[in-house]
Amino acid sequence: PQLGTTLYEDPVLQKMRRKGTHSINYNTEDTYTVSIWSAYVDFIQWRCLNIPAVRPFALSSVIGNQTFRITWYLADLSLSQHRQLDVDKFVSFEFGHRKKSRIGTSA
Repeated sequence: PQLGTTLYEDPVLQKMRRKGTHSINYNTEDTYTVSIWSAYVDFIQWRCLNIPAVRPFALSSVIGNQTFRITWYLADLSLSQHRQLDVDKFVSFEFGHRKKSRIGTSA
């Protein structure tokens, strides 16, 4: 699809998908790239850095074993809040510094 356009999903098929009675035909031909970048966090080394007057330190020393979760979703533009029940999630990633998170083994 063209960037910035609304992805259409038939409402009947959407209800079936949510109930688990309809499978999604995934597009395996096109490639999409998502980049997560921060000047203050090295996600590979799991460290905070480049903070003026502060030495680099392990991110886990601040957040412990917590993970980050990034979710992409669609929401109606008229909504004043994006509550979980009002949005349609289509991608969700969880990442952290351990091989096993609180919800199971990571990929």
